[in-house]
Amino acid sequence: MSNPWEEYAGAPSAAPWEEYGSSVILDDETGAPLKDRFIIGSATSPEEKLSRARALYGDRARQDADGRISYVNPETGMPTYVNPSGFDMGDIAGGGREIASVGASLPFKMSLWGIPASAAAGAATGQGVDAIAAAMARGEAEQRGNQVPEMQAPLAAAQDFGMETAMGTISGGLMKGVGAGLGKVINPTDARLVQAWRDLGLQPPSLGSVSGGKSVARVEAALGDTITGSGFIERGAVAGRRGLESSLADIAERLGGRGVPTTPDELGVMAQRLAAQNRKAWQAASSQQSDAMFQSFGNTPASLKNTQAWIDDTASKLSPRAGAAFKRRAENIIRDELADSGASDLNIHTIRALRTRLGQLADDPNTITTGNIDKGVYKKLSTAAKEDIRSVLTPAQRQQFDDFNSAYSAQKGSRDVLEDALFGSGDSTKIGTSLLSPNLSANTVRAMQEVLGPDEFNAIRAGIIRQLGTPRAGAHMAAGEASPATFSTLTGRGRGAYQPEVQQALLGADIDPVRVIAEGMDNAGKTVNTSRTASINEVLRLMRSPAQWTQGLTAMLDPVTSLAVPAGLGFAHTSPAVINALSSPAAQAMSRGVRAASPRLGVAGGLMAPGNNKE
Repeated sequence: MSNPWEEYAGAPSAAPWEEYGSSVILDDETGAPLKDRFIIGSATSPEEKLSRARALYGDRARQDADGRISYVNPETGMPTYVNPSGFDMGDIAGGGREIASVGASLPFKMSLWGIPASAAAGAATGQGVDAIAAAMARGEAEQRGNQVPEMQAPLAAAQDFGMETAMGTISGGLMKGVGAGLGKVINPTDARLVQAWRDLGLQPPSLGSVSGGKSVARVEAALGDTITGSGFIERGAVAGRRGLESSLADIAERLGGRGVPTTPDELGVMAQRLAAQNRKAWQAASSQQSDAMFQSFGNTPASLKNTQAWIDDTASKLSPRAGAAFKRRAENIIRDELADSGASDLNIHTIRALRTRLGQLADDPNTITTGNIDKGVYKKLSTAAKEDIRSVLTPAQRQQFDDFNSAYSAQKGSRDVLEDALFGSGDSTKIGTSLLSPNLSANTVRAMQEVLGPDEFNAIRAGIIRQLGTPRAGAHMAAGEASPATFSTLTGRGRGAYQPEVQQALLGADIDPVRVIAEGMDNAGKTVNTSRTASINEVLRLMRSPAQWTQGLTAMLDPVTSLAVPAGLGFAHTSPAVINALSSPAAQAMSRGVRAASPRLGVAGGLMAPGNNKE
């Protein structure tokens, strides 16, 4: 019979599916011989199935998007699916591997090892069946003159076995943990923490201060309780506290220049001085702006109609006698201006001067009750006089007047808030303490931002940042050391911290690197305040009785475990050379390599299943 491919493609080398596409009707009933279906169906992957089909039928075997394999049946000359739809005896032949695997695993189901043993038996049997089918495929390919498929590599076979038994997953998972541990030994540091110290131009004081995990922290805590190790841990803690103090001082100097306050009293004195200078400058600038505005329309004739109307309306709401008395006293306050108004000699300049005088009367405690007129009446008269000014202005002049007064009122309101909340007491120590208190109000800080200039505000910020790590009473820290605990409390998110809005305004991103190194010191198991107290107590305990004397003598005679090891570990834990070596780029790269490779070492011969190599 002629080559069936020629009928569909015209030449033995052409692929009939490409030329005829969807017009080719495939036989979905006949199927391939049982032997061929056994050979193809025993393969474990779509790629392997296609390779065996081409060993049997040449390079014209085809695999569609759904994974179904077809070939041209030499007996019918029709393109035919290897495995037709529906169940037939060929499905048993094609599923020979699975059937054999299940049969081999059944006897082990009830054994002591249960699922692992049955899985191993089934997988081993399946691998054997697949090996037989692969050998048959190679024999058929040689007989038919087709390309002989490659033998499955031992590594691939082991990998298939590992996938079917989950040994690769289990052992790979175990090795992943082992690799992570080895990676930590090679490089126990956190690159982010190390970089924070480097960015600040500082040497990390201990491995615990730049390690993200708790293991190194536990080592540090344990060494801090030993006789020979505590000295090293204490020196590392002191270096860390000095580094924190140095960092805060550098940031403060960068923000506020030299002479940054270092005590609450100094901070309060500086804040008072800056606020007073700023108020004086603002008043001068406002007066100058006001003078320029009134210069353009101050000579405009005016009257006190609105002011007089307010007096009359208020008096009418009182009893006749009280109303008459009120009107007499109110008009007495502005009698000169009323006289000028009656004579048509009043202008805007005169009303402006009246409002200034009324404001002074309202603010002067000695005149608040003069003539039985309280502070509120002075303010009401001033407001009414303001409307008398507005009533005679042109629309453009009125807009200019309103804009000035709106800006002035907003600024004065913020200054009043600041005065009441912070500077009202006049006590510099109290002011400085308030600025350093976690109870500092967001409204107060907002008022400082709205009132003070950038330089003045940054100077106060610098004074606050400089003192963020000031040790609390009883901390027993030497000069030049900051307290990580105090710093972390004030800059954290829990109780005793500044409000988030306050932190954003006062601290911002300036202290972010310091936050990171403080986090590292906090990770070191809260051992930054380690002292020799624990080791001294240990010595005293050994001296309390003859038995403990013996214990102490034994410890002294066994220096390897009682003295030398803690000393050596303490030295390594705080040695700059060791820290730099373990946190170096080379150590980081090696650590990553060990972590990445460890799952692949889970089972010799590549038992790891694909997808389990992710870190």
